[in-house]
Amino acid sequence: MHMRKSFTLIELLIVASIVAVLSLSLYSAFATGILSYKKFDSSFETYQSARTTLRKIETDLRNSFPYLKEDSRFIGQPNSIEFFGVVDSYKNGKVYTDICRITYQIDKEVLSRSLYIGLEALRDNTIASAQELSGRVKEVSFQYAYSTDNPDR
Repeated sequence: MHMRKSFTLIELLIVASIVAVLSLSLYSAFATGILSYKKFDSSFETYQSARTTLRKIETDLRNSFPYLKEDSRFIGQPNSIEFFGVVDSYKNGKVYTDICRITYQIDKEVLSRSLYIGLEALRDNTIASAQELSGRVKEVSFQYAYSTDNPDR
């Protein structure tokens, strides 16, 4: 007599439940890993954008200089700063160093930078295109100090 080797229904149910528990454990581990990666990735992008924006502001401030025209000095307001500086610009594949009036402004949670290049920087009625640096800006606080060595300034 030949006996057929087969599984009983109980053995199949036990194996199926073990496979289900292992599959659920693996799925849970992968899902947690993917959620953590997405959270980290979005935080990384936010911090990288903030670092880039702050580096741009720092560079502009380091290259700033006082201009002697009475109403053309550093101007700071709660939602904007404006000053003169030296900025590299690119035209036709060449780098040019220009004197600019630089404005950083927060409007409707968007931090933007405007450049008034060359002689346009001296005119008050000039319109510059604003470059959006960062969105979803809730608050930025600018603090600054300046020297009053010369009382006429």
